[in-house]
Amino acid sequence: MAFFLEELLSMLTLTPHGPDRDLRWLKNELGFVEVEDEWIDDEVEVQNADDNNYQENVEPTLVFIVHSERIVILNNELGFSDKNIRALCDVGNSTKKGSTGGYIGQKGIGFKSVFRITDAPEIHSNGFHVKFDITEGQIGFVLPTIIPPCDVGYYTSVINNSDQSDSTAWNTCIVLPFKLGLKQGKGHSSIISMFSDLHPSLLLFLHRLNCIVFKSIIEGKLIIMRRKVLSDGIVMVSQGAEKLCWLVVSKSLEASLVRPDVQTTKIAMAFPLEQSGNGDYVPLLDQQPVFAFLPLRKYGLKFIIQGDFVLPSSREEVDEDSAWNQWLLSEMPDLFVLAEKSFCALSCFKDNPAKAITTFMSFVPLVGEVHGFFSPLPRMILSKLRMSNCLLGEGSTVERAPPFALLRNWSKDLQTFLTEDLLLQHLGLSYLHKDIRLSDTLARAMGVQEFGPRTLIGLLSSICHGNGINVLGLEWISSWLKAFHVTLSDNSSGHLSSGNADIKPDLFDSLGKIPFIPLSDGSYSSLEKGPIWFPCNIFNMGSQDENVFGNLPGLLAELRTVNSLLFSSSMTPAIKESSAAIVVKVLERIGVQKLSAHDVIRSHIFPSIYDGKTVNKNMDLTIEYLIYVLFHLQSSCVVCKTERGEIVHGLKKNFTLLTNHGSICPTVEPIHFGEEFGNAFNVKELVDNMNIKWNEVDTIYLKHPSSLSLSLGLMTWREFFQELGVTDFVQVNQVQRNIGVYAFSHLKCSPCYQDATSVDMLVNDWESPEMISILSSLSSNKCLQKSRYLLEILDKMWDDSFSAKARCQSLFLANEQKEPLQSSFMKCIVNFKWVACSIDEEVHYPKDLFYDCELVHSLLGAGAPYAAPLVTSKRLVEDIGFKVTVTLDDALKVLQSWRTTDYTVASVSQMSKFYTYISEELGKSDEKIIKKVKEDVSIFIPFSYNLDHMDVVSGAFMLPHQLYWHDPTGCLNRIREAGTSYIFANEGDYTPSITLDVLYSELHDFLVNVCGVYETPPSCHYFQILFHLSSIALPSEVALLVFKLMVKWSNDLNSGVCQDEDVLELKEKLLKPESTVLPTVQDKWVSLHPCFGSIYWSDDEKLINEYAHLSNINFLNFGKLDEGEKELLNGQVAILLKKIGIPELAEVVSREAIFYGVADATKEAFLINWILPYAQRYLYKQHADIYFKLKESGFLRIMQLQVILVEKLYYRNTLQGNSSTKQKRYECRSLLEETRLYTTPHADAHTMFLELSRLFFEGTPDLQMANFLYIVAKEFGSAEDEVESLVVNNLEVPLLPKGETIWSLDGSHKLNPEVSSTQAASVYKRQYPTPRKKTSAKLNWPPTKESTLSSNAVHLKIPNEKQSVDASAGDGLTPTEADGMIPTSSEENKSNAYKSVRSLLQSATEDISSSSMQVNRFPTPSLSATNDVSSGSMLVESLPTSVSYLHEETLLEFKNRDRLLLEAPEEEQSYKTGRLGEMVAYKFFCHKLGQASVRWINEKSEMGLPYDLVVEEEIATRYVEVKATSSATKDWFSISTNEWNCASEKGESYSIAWVILSSQSDAQVHVFNNPLKLCQQKLLQLAILLPKGSPNSLQF
Repeated sequence: MAFFLEELLSMLTLTPHGPDRDLRWLKNELGFVEVEDEWIDDEVEVQNADDNNYQENVEPTLVFIVHSERIVILNNELGFSDKNIRALCDVGNSTKKGSTGGYIGQKGIGFKSVFRITDAPEIHSNGFHVKFDITEGQIGFVLPTIIPPCDVGYYTSVINNSDQSDSTAWNTCIVLPFKLGLKQGKGHSSIISMFSDLHPSLLLFLHRLNCIVFKSIIEGKLIIMRRKVLSDGIVMVSQGAEKLCWLVVSKSLEASLVRPDVQTTKIAMAFPLEQSGNGDYVPLLDQQPVFAFLPLRKYGLKFIIQGDFVLPSSREEVDEDSAWNQWLLSEMPDLFVLAEKSFCALSCFKDNPAKAITTFMSFVPLVGEVHGFFSPLPRMILSKLRMSNCLLGEGSTVERAPPFALLRNWSKDLQTFLTEDLLLQHLGLSYLHKDIRLSDTLARAMGVQEFGPRTLIGLLSSICHGNGINVLGLEWISSWLKAFHVTLSDNSSGHLSSGNADIKPDLFDSLGKIPFIPLSDGSYSSLEKGPIWFPCNIFNMGSQDENVFGNLPGLLAELRTVNSLLFSSSMTPAIKESSAAIVVKVLERIGVQKLSAHDVIRSHIFPSIYDGKTVNKNMDLTIEYLIYVLFHLQSSCVVCKTERGEIVHGLKKNFTLLTNHGSICPTVEPIHFGEEFGNAFNVKELVDNMNIKWNEVDTIYLKHPSSLSLSLGLMTWREFFQELGVTDFVQVNQVQRNIGVYAFSHLKCSPCYQDATSVDMLVNDWESPEMISILSSLSSNKCLQKSRYLLEILDKMWDDSFSAKARCQSLFLANEQKEPLQSSFMKCIVNFKWVACSIDEEVHYPKDLFYDCELVHSLLGAGAPYAAPLVTSKRLVEDIGFKVTVTLDDALKVLQSWRTTDYTVASVSQMSKFYTYISEELGKSDEKIIKKVKEDVSIFIPFSYNLDHMDVVSGAFMLPHQLYWHDPTGCLNRIREAGTSYIFANEGDYTPSITLDVLYSELHDFLVNVCGVYETPPSCHYFQILFHLSSIALPSEVALLVFKLMVKWSNDLNSGVCQDEDVLELKEKLLKPESTVLPTVQDKWVSLHPCFGSIYWSDDEKLINEYAHLSNINFLNFGKLDEGEKELLNGQVAILLKKIGIPELAEVVSREAIFYGVADATKEAFLINWILPYAQRYLYKQHADIYFKLKESGFLRIMQLQVILVEKLYYRNTLQGNSSTKQKRYECRSLLEETRLYTTPHADAHTMFLELSRLFFEGTPDLQMANFLYIVAKEFGSAEDEVESLVVNNLEVPLLPKGETIWSLDGSHKLNPEVSSTQAASVYKRQYPTPRKKTSAKLNWPPTKESTLSSNAVHLKIPNEKQSVDASAGDGLTPTEADGMIPTSSEENKSNAYKSVRSLLQSATEDISSSSMQVNRFPTPSLSATNDVSSGSMLVESLPTSVSYLHEETLLEFKNRDRLLLEAPEEEQSYKTGRLGEMVAYKFFCHKLGQASVRWINEKSEMGLPYDLVVEEEIATRYVEVKATSSATKDWFSISTNEWNCASEKGESYSIAWVILSSQSDAQVHVFNNPLKLCQQKLLQLAILLPKGSPNSLQF
């Protein structure tokens, strides 16, 4: 350490730049100078101590004493000199610089590192006592301060308990007081740990220092490390009792060329060894650090490298960029190789140098183990070792050999036949010493040869190349084969090294090329020259194989077999069978084959065929080859299952077959079966007179002796030849071709070829030149018989032979993208005209003909061009392109051909499908095509009308303008029934008497809208139809048809189809005397000519009968008309008749009133006056034209209206223009004459209103208006708001607009002041009583909607008064939800219900009995023609006794049933029952759901709605209609159509509450949810009740 002070002092005194420059330099070199918390590098002090000078008799020692406040360093060197102190006062000017031998530290800054832990290091040595204090400024780094001496004796006493003698002179003492932070205890543990980590190996490469002592005052720990040099270059270092030996080798290097300032340097290596119990050294292979005199870090080496490496200031690792370091690294491999001699020189290895080499080789670093700067070292060492004689051969202890000349992993058995001389002669190798153990990786890296199969193969190849195999003999070959087997076995079991683990197939390929196999003829050969077989006596062959070779002597003579002596030479007495088996096994692996049928084919027959040997052999041997192959393919050979195709392909490509035209290869020319080989077709008949060479296989194969002896029959040969390409018919070959530029551009539109290139268009195509020749001949010669025969052949063979060859696919597109293309074979079939047709004697393209399938036949029938004969193969139909569907163009072409014939045979059903198809296709077509169809279409009409539509009949095609779709009058149908097929229609055209709706009922839109067929006969045509009709039937027979014709004419007139001019033309025709087309009741035909008298019409038979006796009067006979037809007659037909001059009889007959006893009409007038405003509102809404016409007249007729009440009222009729007056009179109740309304006391309101309606409709009664007024009049006497609610809401008749004058009678009909409106209403009700029913705004049957809901029934038993009732129970009935029913489990609830129902019934009875409220009641149509019938008065004196349930299966099962009767109910009792039932139901639902949830619609008055209660439930609103009866045995009730419509519309939301008030002690409430669903489930039933009397009296 004296060097630090010396260096600092010299730098401070000699440097002209002064201390400032020194500080700047120091700061640049030491970046940690100002960092206060860094630790001291203990190795720096060790470095300095080793550089010191010591006396000869002193053990150089360095002591570290760690106090809590300082570190004290003692060294027994000679001490500091003034030069040393001067060096410490400068930076970078160490006294160690320029040394030829080199010091550990030469940078000149080592001492300055102590400033990491101290601010004032002290130096006490050889009389110098100074410190460098930096607390006073940075000048303290280089400017020392004189201090008093320290007490070295004290520190000496601290270490006296060590093994150091007390006489040791500690000439140098350095004190390092801790910085402030360290004094406070921070970092003490790190400092102690740093000193504890010092390893004894630190002493290995020190120059002078032999002992290091560490004393920790803090922990009381003492550590002493020493170094001791032993014999043989072994250095032992110790720390206490722990000792470790190292073999240290070194080398001095001339360094002047690299560093001129250094003359020499030394490098060294230390190998860690551990001494075993027998005195030998064994290696310790842990990783060791690299030393630069002191340890650096580990690089992955298993030994220590020491060198004077250039280090950075951190001393953490070697400077990789230093050229000096690179030079030192390059010298290391030579030193390592030299170390082998040191290992061999150790006394423990002198007798066995192989062990020394093994120990040395264990330290060889491998590539990848070393990293960092030293990573190239393994390659450099291995390179040196590979080129050096570093290994020993077997049997030698002196001579060394390079690694590549030695063979490892050999065995003693190997030396018995593979001698050292043989190995050296042929391979140039020696055996590696058996005691040298190398890892596989190291051996491969050094190039040591591995014994294995390749070694044996190389040896054998060398021996055979020199023809030495003959000298060695069969026994040596057997030994070689066994050794080869052993190496293979060791390799497969993992015994061999990994270097030989990969035994590749090329080993056996190499053996196959070596001629070492002895043959039975005494020669040696290789498998390369042909297959070699084991002799027959080696294996027990099956009788089948022996039989084959016995029948094929020529084949057996050609086979090469192994010399059987090879196996006998292997059979030593001890292991005869196992040795022979090993030889067989190896030969099998090499490729020697058992004499098996399959291998004979692959290894002998096929090579003979491929090299053309069969050409020069006799024909028998060629046939034997084919027989042998055929026989073997029939066997159960497993290999043939996978290789059969390959075998057959080889024969097909290279073998020639005998045919009627000589030997032919199947791939060169097509070969076919003749009839002898089972061909079902006489193809010669087809190809006769065609220039086609037709080759047929020779029958010699069937007749050959070997074939007969082996029982190869016809079918066996046939199947085999088929595999070789022999066919019954034309041969289709696969070829690869480019489909061409044109086809490629055509296919680009296909999705799967859009991204394809022209390269992708290579396809595997199919072609057949034979088929082209046949089709070409048929097309040119037009031989229909041969064409039919060819189609028959293709039909039978297509599915099995040709279907798969109709398409080809691209070679380059992925399978999922491939779209099949038509093959060339298929193209030649479809592109020739050769197919015969069913309707002519020409040949056609297949695409032009139809396939006679059900789809086509159903549309085109038998008259289409079908391919002949009929094909049965569906695939052929698809591939060849026969039409299996009909396009619109096809249909039009066929239709055009049909029109050119005089008649066509078809069925109406078929033609209907035909026209349906055209219609559907036109829906997808453009206007141009539709226009063309309209111009060309014709309609098939059968000649016979009375046949089934499925019958095939003759018929003709007619144009659309000649036909009618239907005749609404039925006249044409009547004419057709009379046997007339065609009639003269108009302008010279004839039309069939049948209409198209009879023939083509589903084709209305097509025939009428597209084709132009008349929907109905035009009006101008109907006169001719009527004229024809009058000629074939009596008026009474067709009167109704004539009426329908009149309806048709009137409809046309109303719709504008027929104009007034047409009516005038019709009238002109009817005025002609010959136009007798009008039927009369006298059953004669008349016209309007005056010669037939006057003509009238009427629907009043009584009126007609009054004037029927007159001779000059004719009445039109329209037959028996129903109500609707009568309405038409009185409406639009009447208008038509009037236009053509036929008036209604009623128009010329007037009613004359005859009455007796005029009475006071005040009440009647009051009613009419009250109802007139409602009649005005009705006309304003429903008949605005009539209303405004009346308004134009100032409502004069209304103002003139008079109401006259008479006791008796009659009328009589008078005919205008006729002097005859009928004296007969008719009694009536009401009559309107002019503006006088006569009525009687017995007239009902409806009759009065019906007569009143005549006032507005020109004398014609209007039933709808009368019904409306009748419904409103039922509210006569009610509150005005109630009446308005009915009229506006229910009947939907709004108020009049403002400004309209309200109708009323004039003042002459003022009411009697004493008669109030209430009295008038009472009189009205008394005079015009009606049963209580709701009005029905809509009449519709049957219902149109469905819903599915359940029904719930609640049965309330009413107890007697004697039963006790809990007086404390509440008034209300508390409902509990359980499937919509009231539970029976609560007695309290029962009591509440009893009390509630009792009070309800009592109060309801009292209300009904005492109420003065008038409730209007009026009948409505009902589904069952019955009303509720009450069996008696209702007495309500008791409460229900129990509550029970009614289930669906027991619903309404009553023992006694009332018979359903159509009787008028007792009005008052029916009203009370209905009213009471509604109140009971209302109270029931209030108790069940609460009063806020229930609304009684009819609480104040009957509203006429189809429900009585509205119940608001949690989920939805329910509408409840209440039906009530007092009969316990009654199980039916009436329901109106309005109510049923509502039930259908509301579905689940509609319920019927069926209330049965049957006795004094029982009341039942049944709730039917969704009655429509219950009827559908047959839980309820609907009934239609007929009136009294026989049903036969009803007319329908």
